[in-house]
Amino acid sequence: MLFEAIVVALISAFYIGFEDGKISAKKTLMGYGIGFFITAIVVTGWLWLTAPAFVGILGGWYRVLILPMLIFSAAALMLEGSEEPKASAIQGMKILFVLIGAVYLSLTSVFYANELHSIPEVESYDNISAGKNIFAPIDTEHVRLVDQEMAYYLGNKIIGESKENLGSQFEVRKRDFHIQKVNDRLYWVAPLQFRGIWKWMDVQASPGFVMVDAEDPYTTPSLHLGYQMKYLPSAYWGKQIHRYIYLKGYEHIRLEDFTFEVTDSLTPRYVISLTYPTVLNSGDKTKGVIVINPETGKIEEYAIGSTPEWVDRVVPETVAKNYLLWYGMLGNGWWNTILSEKNVNVPTSISRRGRQTELWLIYGSDGEPYWYTGMTSPSGSDQSLTSIMLVSLKTGEIYMYKTGGANEQAVIDAVDSEVSMYSNWYGSVPIPYNVYGQLTYIVPIAAHTERGYIFKEVAFVDASNVDVKKDENKAKALEKYKLYLFSKGKEIAITSSASMKTIKGVVERMSSISMDGTSSFRIWLSESNIIYAVDPILMPEVSVTSVGDAVNISYDDTNDTVVGVSAFDNLEINSRISKAQLEMEKHEAEREVKDSEWVRQKEITQELEDLRQG
Repeated sequence: MLFEAIVVALISAFYIGFEDGKISAKKTLMGYGIGFFITAIVVTGWLWLTAPAFVGILGGWYRVLILPMLIFSAAALMLEGSEEPKASAIQGMKILFVLIGAVYLSLTSVFYANELHSIPEVESYDNISAGKNIFAPIDTEHVRLVDQEMAYYLGNKIIGESKENLGSQFEVRKRDFHIQKVNDRLYWVAPLQFRGIWKWMDVQASPGFVMVDAEDPYTTPSLHLGYQMKYLPSAYWGKQIHRYIYLKGYEHIRLEDFTFEVTDSLTPRYVISLTYPTVLNSGDKTKGVIVINPETGKIEEYAIGSTPEWVDRVVPETVAKNYLLWYGMLGNGWWNTILSEKNVNVPTSISRRGRQTELWLIYGSDGEPYWYTGMTSPSGSDQSLTSIMLVSLKTGEIYMYKTGGANEQAVIDAVDSEVSMYSNWYGSVPIPYNVYGQLTYIVPIAAHTERGYIFKEVAFVDASNVDVKKDENKAKALEKYKLYLFSKGKEIAITSSASMKTIKGVVERMSSISMDGTSSFRIWLSESNIIYAVDPILMPEVSVTSVGDAVNISYDDTNDTVVGVSAFDNLEINSRISKAQLEMEKHEAEREVKDSEWVRQKEITQELEDLRQG
């Protein structure tokens, strides 16, 4: 701080020392003394409040220099009585800052466009079913049905109903709710924050956090108490988490994306991304993360690629967004983005009740988290896609899938149109899935009431033409969507599902129902407590099945009363079966082989581990 105080004092003394167009030694010394004193106070306070990262141009010191230069230019004008020095100072400062801005803009955007474009590591695929990180095949047990606004409403409700009267001193903030996977299930998790400085001074520690089930809107949120979390964003002075980490030796790297996460054993932690510029003050890359225990203040640092398995967020959203902008816009240089815009693509954005969203977190078929967005042309009226992008939150690698169809805003508009007869119903953020080989958006539908945001239905939307199939039950909505795909003549691919199960039993009851103009069968087995929904077009044997027949059924175990059947075999009938049925049975056999191989590999690994420990 001493260095910058001296430099700023010299600058301010130079302006204050002007007298009739000449330097006055007396006023220069006076200005130096005043400048040094005020700079020390201003810079100390500014550093304490903002905790800027000292990286980038001039090692980051330009941040410290520019702010006091502005302050002391104004002070010089107030102290100086002559009009001429005032004009000189004003003009000089204007020119200085215009030059600084122009040079910075030109260097980063014009001369370094190619360098920025080359930073993202992109793997390109021709369709969504290609590559190792394909979009998650539909697993209806783990469909995300709760959005952030619903989670915020449910979290506040459970705090208000708590017998500890937590709402008098603590609150949950909407921005603190982050989606994360805990023990292979999706949750929105947020800490209890202090409700202002007086509440913080009174209690000094937060007792816990709230978890909202992101897959089941009817599950009561869980309140986890018994903790003593002192280092939080809502704490003050040295316990404010950003300031605390900054003063622990992290002033020379950027601290991004403060995220509250819990381990699989429900231990609370804060995860903060570490980033640094590579092209002047831009071109940020992620170094890794630090994990802080909010109870003890203990800090652990992990390099990118070596973070604990439970950590979901490593690459910040701002870094991922910049990667996509540089890759999509700067391929033909910066001037091309202004003039012809040849091959320029930008991330799509969705507008929902005044909020713009460009990237959102999803989980891929490998169970890993990704930032997702579509890419489109720069035209504001364009609602089509050129590709869709996944940015790995753990490595920063980018996967581009070339595709057409409608973008996410068109999907939301289509869902909103379907529920327009209901007051204050709306479509939430669309989550992309690979449903029977088709890029499909699953959109939770909620109602905005006086009490908050409440789940109503779920919609399956065909990305190619934004056709919508919806229902209050996700299994029924999926069945409607599958029948719709077949009616459109689309090839239905069988995708793997973590919840796929097979049962052999005897038909005890069955009936036919009509749904959206198409008939389907409901079957009840004596060996099960599930109602099985069977499509007679894909599985024609069901049409000649009778009560008492032995059958073999493969289905998605969604924990619902009614589940969709993906393979149906009447063991009393030896008939030719459809190509789709053959594919289903082939896929089921392959899955059983892979499962058995995985189990055997795990047994071998455990045996080796036992030998090493023995």
